Amino acid sequence: MSQYSTETLRYEETYNMEDEEIVKYVNLRSLQLTYNNTISDEGLKKLTNLTHLDLSYQSKITDEGISSLINLQELDVTCNTTITSNVLKKLPNLKCIYAKYDQPIFRQKGAYKICMRT
Repeated sequence: MSQYSTETLRYEETYNMEDEEIVKYVNLRSLQLTYNNTISDEGLKKLTNLTHLDLSYQSKITDEGISSLINLQELDVTCNTTITSNVLKKLPNLKCIYAKYDQPIFRQKGAYKICMRT
């Protein structure tokens, strides 16, 4: 399996990407999966170097997919209904969650800042 050294992948680069391709990015630190419904929990949980993850408007990744991303510092779940507050305890380095004010994830208190999207 070839590996890629890219540290950032944006929405345009991941729109149709699937698990078999995403796992090649072993050095990935920042990943934007906005509207991507082809990457699954299995593919995402192998990207343990991620520090920034955008799952806005995404409905395939669940708590299981991000629970092993212990280096995650920022998480965007704007209009995402599959990530719950239960996973937040498993992300010790999480500093900021981006979400809309009416999302249930806002009910969870923790050592991170909730950064609202308007």
